[in-house]
Formats: sequence, structure tokens, C-alpha cells
Amino acid sequence: MDRNASRPFRLAALAFGLAMTSAAFAAAPSKDATSTAPAVVAPMSRFTTTDGVELAYEVAGNGAPAVFVHGGPGSGSHAFRLLSDGILETHFRIAWLDQRGSGASASAPSGDYSLDRQVADLEELRARLGLERWTLVAYSFGGLITQAYAAAHPDRVAGIVHIDSLLNLPASMESTASYGYGLLPADRRPPMDPSMPLPQRYFTVLGMLGQMGLSDRLQYAGEDAAARAKARLTANPAPGRNGDMAQKIFSGNPGRYLEDMTAGTESVDVPVLVVTGDADQVTGPEHYKAFRYPKQTVAVLKGGHMAFYEDAEGFARAIAAFAAKVR
Repeated sequence: MDRNASRPFRLAALAFGLAMTSAAFAAAPSKDATSTAPAVVAPMSRFTTTDGVELAYEVAGNGAPAVFVHGGPGSGSHAFRLLSDGILETHFRIAWLDQRGSGASASAPSGDYSLDRQVADLEELRARLGLERWTLVAYSFGGLITQAYAAAHPDRVAGIVHIDSLLNLPASMESTASYGYGLLPADRRPPMDPSMPLPQRYFTVLGMLGQMGLSDRLQYAGEDAAARAKARLTANPAPGRNGDMAQKIFSGNPGRYLEDMTAGTESVDVPVLVVTGDADQVTGPEHYKAFRYPKQTVAVLKGGHMAFYEDAEGFARAIAAFAAKVR
């Protein structure tokens, strides 16, 4: 990809990161603003990667070892951990990692946020924790990192949980752009040439949704859930808000992040749980059907890209049933 061709992806990536980190939880204040939900303790453990980046993580919970691979790109683990109400910690001894340039972790001085480097960070954390194998729990954009890790280190993977994960970034961008365009008020909706490059359409739609305060409608199927989530996050702010990864992940050639990784799912022979929202327009409501893991189970929840929160009971049941397979 030449420099000019990569520029639209740089713009789209910034929008994508902002959509996943800020707009995902944007909603009007509600009477739940004084929620007494317990605050998440800031990650206190830190380690330095072989290329000199200090990463923050916290290990908590009971059960088989696992690691959370957050989305964004660059959202950090705080919001998911807070909104998932301890469901994962009930069944797993899970490492809540903030990826390089995200949350409470440091930025990469070299600017290296490549997919291969993210995989290396995970492997270094596993070794540091002294784990033979672990389960990878991916959310959204974290699906790409998880699948790449499973392909590179199959002997280290005990299982995979995909929660509204995407494994084909361009396909999910298309879903977001198409659905998001329909959310714009008809009288303020700009003409959109179908032949316009995908990154340009994607960036334009996300920008307008943000300006109109409609971004949360991409993430949640219900307005009430969006308001409750916003209230809880406001009452329990993240311990760190590094946004370097979100801004720089595609500053050059996007490389392997643009690969269709659904093609490699057939060779990952471990138990896999695929959790998806029936109205998830960010990943794409049909996206999970391209996954071909030999030992996969699918749980379709009621909700959008935040279905784990909107249908917490369904999420808890799915996790409980799956955890029994990887203990």
C-alpha cells in the first residue's frame, strides 16, 4: 500500500478508535448517575516488554487462567471490566491487560502498534505469569489480535471467547458505515456515492454521528442501556486514558490488520465461544457466521455491540457453560 492509499485508512482508524473508546459509552445522563456499582481498582502490576514499553495489568478472579484482549483499537480494559459485572472473574483467573498505548499502559516510543507486536506483548505477559496455556477473551477489535495470537502460538491457547469480535476489519467498517448512514436524519444526510472508498465513507458517517450525538446508537440496541452504562462509567472513571494506540495504529501501512482472518479459524482446534449481539451493527450482525472454528459454540444475545451488558443474564449463562470446558 503506497503512502497516498494509506491516508484514508489513517483517517478511518482515528474515527474507529474514537468510536470504540468514547462514543461507545456516550448517552444522556440518567437517574442512575449515582450508581453504587463497585469501582474497578486501577491496574497496579506493570512489566516492561522486550522493546521497552511498560504495560499495566491486573490479575483477578477464580478459575482457569485467561487474558482479556480489549477492543478499540486502544480502548483499554476498564470499561468492559466495569460493565461486565464480574462475570468473567467468576469463572476465570483473568489478566486485565491494557495494550500498549492504551488505558494505563505506556505508549510505544518506536510507534510500533503492529499486529505482530501486539501478539508478542501477549506472549511476553503469559511467560511472565508463568502460565503454560490460557484462554483468550476478546472483545470487538481484540478479535484480530486474538486470532493472530492463536495462529502464532497454538500450543499456548486453551480456549477462546469472542465477544462481538471482528475478524475482518474492512467488512465491519462496511457494516458500520452502511448502518450508521441510515441513522443520520434524512434532511441532514449527505449524498453518499457507493463508489466512494470505504474508509472515506466510514470516516464521514462516524464524524457526522458524533456531531449529532448519535454515536451511542451504533453501540447499543436500547437507549436505556446506553444511559445506564454512561452513568456507571461516569461514576467510576478509568485509571488511565492513554489514546496513543487509537491515534497511531494506522499511521503508516495498516499491514495485517486489514487481513480477513476468518479464513484461519478452521485451523484453531480448541473450544471457542462466539458471543454476538443480534443487533450488532458495528461488527455486523452476520459477521460471526464466517467463523469456522471446529469446536465453536455460538450464543446470540439480545443487544448491539454492547450485548454483554444489554443481555447480562444471557452473557453469564454462556460464559458459565463455556468455562466448564476449559478448566
